Parts: sequence; C-alpha cells; structure tokens
Amino acid sequence: MEPLDANLQGKRTFVWQPNFALGENQAFELVFWVAGADPMASGFGPVGYTTANAVTVDLEKTADVIPHLFASGRDYRWGVLLVEREPYRRIQYLGGNQPFRFERAGGGGSGGGGDSPTATPVPDG
Repeated sequence: MEPLDANLQGKRTFVWQPNFALGENQAFELVFWVAGADPMASGFGPVGYTTANAVTVDLEKTADVIPHLFASGRDYRWGVLLVEREPYRRIQYLGGNQPFRFERAGGGGSGGGGDSPTATPVPDG
C-alpha cells in the first residue's frame, strides 16, 4: 500500500494490491478514519468506490468539502474496504491501517466551494 508518508498534502495517489478478483457487483472504497476508530463504521470515503486498485485524491479539496471530518494536524489512518455497488453496502475491511496526518499546503485556510473530489483510476504498469 502506498503512500506510506506520515504527512500528506496536495494531490496524492493511494495504491493497493488486492489478492483476489472483484465480483460483478463489487468495488473497492478508499477510506480515511480517525486513529482509534473502526474503519467499517467510521471510515469516510473521499472519492466513492472504484474497481481500480488506485485512486488520486486532492486532499485540499477533500478538506474543503468535509472539514468537520478532515482536520489539519489530526492523526488518521487510511485503508480499503470491499463494497457492494448496488445497493451500496460495505462488505469487508480489506486492510491498510496506514497512519498519516493531513497538512494543508501553504498553511492556508479553507478555500471553500469547488467540485467534489473524484476518483481517478491509475493505469496498471
């Protein structure tokens, strides 16, 4: 799983290597959660689900969109869930538990507004 950095900011690509093939109605969901919490119950997905094994997240936009869940300097973990797409349902925590802290680039405050963060699959290779 990558990144393994302790402090994250800007756009970051999160990568994982599953050891199984997804079922027809299944997907992965990258989730962040506050250290010590349960990723299945408390994890928040900044980009929705994907069938890719990597997504790029604009952490600045994520913090603007959900500031009450994503505070600068707070200890977080990130990992991956297996989800059912229709109807949406979290099936299983697949692992990760990578620690990180979000640090705003340039130390600025909320920029407000803008588009919601979106999943950007990263091609294999």
